Amino acid sequence: MTHYVLGQDGLLLFLLNGTVWFYIFLA
Repeated sequence: MTHYVLGQDGLLLFLLNGTVWFYIFLA
């Protein structure tokens, strides 16, 4: 269960980081 939660958090963090970089390059 813990590994699953960490995996989900890692994916969310990856998507969030990608969105931040997207706006940085867009600006």
